[in-house]
Amino acid sequence: MKKYGILITILLILGLGIGFLLLHNSIPKSVETEKSISQTPTLYIHGYGGTANSTNDMIASAEKSGKAKKILTATVSPTGDVTYTGRWKYTEKNPIVQVIFKRNNAQIPEEGRWIGKITDYLKASYDIKKINLVTHSMGGSSAMYWAESVRKKSSPILNKFVPIADPINGVLGMDEKANKNYFLKNDEPAIKTTNYQSYYSKRKNFPSTAKVFVIYGDVNDGSNSDTSVSIASARSMNYLLKGQVKSYEELKITGENAQHSKLHRNLQVDKAVIQFLWGK
Repeated sequence: MKKYGILITILLILGLGIGFLLLHNSIPKSVETEKSISQTPTLYIHGYGGTANSTNDMIASAEKSGKAKKILTATVSPTGDVTYTGRWKYTEKNPIVQVIFKRNNAQIPEEGRWIGKITDYLKASYDIKKINLVTHSMGGSSAMYWAESVRKKSSPILNKFVPIADPINGVLGMDEKANKNYFLKNDEPAIKTTNYQSYYSKRKNFPSTAKVFVIYGDVNDGSNSDTSVSIASARSMNYLLKGQVKSYEELKITGENAQHSKLHRNLQVDKAVIQFLWGK
């Protein structure tokens, strides 16, 4: 009888083991790996002289809406090395990646290459196929450089692009004077900076699949600007991209809170960006 008891115990153990293996193999791979959601991360990129504070409020508004969640911070060192903090979650439908340049006075081409490092990392590490970009000020120009001159066929597809207060065709007090530029009948800016001419010459490289939403400010002080970027400069994006991308929209913000550095802390801007990226 003792032998039978030992035999029964062995059979029970074997049966439980086989049952566990069958149950494990029956779990859908999508559940097992948590890769059950198609993800399109949104990168928030600050401008010249910016810090995390430049995009913190916009990201907080996105999270408060329940539409997206910040899961990674990509910090670029002065030498271009990227450190990632946070934890990627494959179950997060609209993940946010905050981009911070420690050397925040770098030139546009350099920042464009850094953006390329980050997008390629997302593709290689998390199989990301599409991305959105939300930028403030010169961050938009750096994103343009990435899109036209750095992006590769293997890079993630640019899905949606939101340049806020982008000095794409000049900065007041530097290479532009207030109320000097204007648009011709075909929406072509009468005055084009050297940088703008370079963007224009490579405009065919900009991804035609992208949806673009340009946001600019007017503080109503007679300068037709947000005090740093003129309406003419920001709206010069129209001549570069309209008709070449999937869709192109613009939004004008007015009043005191339309000032250049206040546009990334503006609830009207936040609401418009959330709507454009993720809908109601």
